[in-house]
Amino acid sequence: MAVFASAEELYALFVPFLEQVSQGHLKKKFLSIKASFKVHNTDPDSIVFMDCTQDPPVVKVGDAAAAEQADIELTMSADDSHQFWLGRLNVTKAMAGRRVKFSGPLMKLIGMLPAFQPAFAEYREYLVTNGHEALLQKQ
Repeated sequence: MAVFASAEELYALFVPFLEQVSQGHLKKKFLSIKASFKVHNTDPDSIVFMDCTQDPPVVKVGDAAAAEQADIELTMSADDSHQFWLGRLNVTKAMAGRRVKFSGPLMKLIGMLPAFQPAFAEYREYLVTNGHEALLQKQ
């Protein structure tokens, strides 16, 4: 069974989380990326865009996200997006296995990944704090 039943459910979870971590105490980490990225999720189809070139970083979803140009674009299942934020998805291996498709400068993507690592624990805490602890078990 998929982690998210609809794009709206994914947005309701990811938008507040991304805004919290990118504008809170991890703001400098996110701004250090100096890039924008867009994730095209499948199952359910959804788009999440984040611009870390602006202070504070900007998060957009759906049609607003689709209209944006991003430095880096990724395509993966929504379940894999969830696994990424839990710190369980090795993006490099997932790209090699074509589980994650990527476009943009590879070195920029590789540079982004360490900036996101502190957010993994924040995502787990966010899930528990907001009554979504069952999602910690979803694979």
